[in-house]
Amino acid sequence: MESEVEIIRALHGGALDVARARAGADPAWARAIGAFAALYDLAPDDPAPTRAPDDPAPTRAPDDPAPDDPAPDPASAAPGEGAGTAAAQRAFAEALLHLASLGEARAPGRLAGEGGAGWLAVSAGLARWVAGAVPVAPPALARDDPALRVAQMVSRALSALAGGDLDAATQHARQATRAAYAEGLRGLEYLAYWMLARVRRASGNPYAAARILGALARAAPPAWRPLVDWELALAGGDGRAVERELSEPAATWLRLCRAAEAGDEGALRAERDRLRARRLPPRFALERDALCAGLSTGGAVDLAAQRAVAGALHESAERLGRTPAVWSVEPEAPPRLLWCVAARGVAEPRLFDEGDRVRTLVAALARAGAAGVDRAALFEEVYGFAFEPAVHDGVFRVLLHRVRGAFGDRLELAREADRLALVAHAPTLLPEPRSEPPFGDRILRLIATAPGASAKELAERAGTTVRGVQRALRLLLDTGACRAERAGRRVVYAVEDTTFSEPTHFGAGS
Repeated sequence: MESEVEIIRALHGGALDVARARAGADPAWARAIGAFAALYDLAPDDPAPTRAPDDPAPTRAPDDPAPDDPAPDPASAAPGEGAGTAAAQRAFAEALLHLASLGEARAPGRLAGEGGAGWLAVSAGLARWVAGAVPVAPPALARDDPALRVAQMVSRALSALAGGDLDAATQHARQATRAAYAEGLRGLEYLAYWMLARVRRASGNPYAAARILGALARAAPPAWRPLVDWELALAGGDGRAVERELSEPAATWLRLCRAAEAGDEGALRAERDRLRARRLPPRFALERDALCAGLSTGGAVDLAAQRAVAGALHESAERLGRTPAVWSVEPEAPPRLLWCVAARGVAEPRLFDEGDRVRTLVAALARAGAAGVDRAALFEEVYGFAFEPAVHDGVFRVLLHRVRGAFGDRLELAREADRLALVAHAPTLLPEPRSEPPFGDRILRLIATAPGASAKELAERAGTTVRGVQRALRLLLDTGACRAERAGRRVVYAVEDTTFSEPTHFGAGS
């Protein structure tokens, strides 16, 4: 058992020469080492991890019309070769490569036997998550296998994230990054840092996610680039900081955005067809489909799905002075939700510079279309609490008056009984503030650009109240995104731990 743990540690630490020396001529371990070599972009008999920084990652031809991968099911796949710990390690490496390559590598088949049961469970969990299902979280963490313990932490994070428990997902992902680093498990660090970045994005911290992914994209081997680059694109990270060309399908998405913003219909159709035709596992195909739907001029778009990937448009929205997603309203036509880069033509933008309550109210009216919204429900959506006419009627009337004044002659706020509806008299673009980064993410950006600033200084930079900044800081502190420090009599803030770590210890010679 001790010898097997040492081999496993060497495999996940990238020391394949050490693993090979300890495994001897065992063919099962040779196959496992070969699977890990693919993760590190090595030949099966290479002595140490070495790579040229600009080696392209292997990808499917961009015009491959193959459909999206069916859900991989380890329980029903063809039996693998052999059983035991070595076969379980091979299954895990194959599951990891399937994830890292966004389905370019095949999913692992089922392995029979009791050896390496913990690793087989983690592999099955990865396959289930990639397929769009909720993996079963390990009931207990391994005590004698550090690598398995880290993999189980990631599996717990995946299960919590898929189940919507973002606090638990954050906790497990942070534990996994720290444990992987402390144990020197380089390959598992790639997985743990990607997991933390995805959790940060899902938690409304795309800037934190982009910082993690930018560092990871510069360090991880080419086999990991499809996954890391895709996540970087979804977080709105700066691809130029990666110091190499982004891999597919992230590169296609960026070309598609540029074509949409330039109004190049031919290039837009070609790149959109290319992205839609790319074969992806179900979990990532859903994200791809949400991105493409926001560039379409026909049909309704799922707001929740679009919000989940809106980080990919944050930089474009800032440059255009719009929200990432916008409502397009026209006379005698249903409202359409589009990405800001796709909203072009004769429609005139309105209300993008208004306050959050005005923009939230207008977005709710746009989403409802001709059916309108009940007045009490509209108030609750804007303010976040129930409408009491005796208390809130005057305040709400003032807000509605402001909205009518901002409409001009292009829009009208119609009322019938207790329902309010938006009527368009000319093509108009309206904001969808729920697609924007949350306020806490904006504060995190300010902390990153001005480390050592106090709450008062951050409020002045953000143009808001100290109390509002303090509320955001409490949440950032609770989730580990930033830390508070004493500077004399002042409390100042700086970015924290794994959220902004530059994983330089990933280097090729690690």
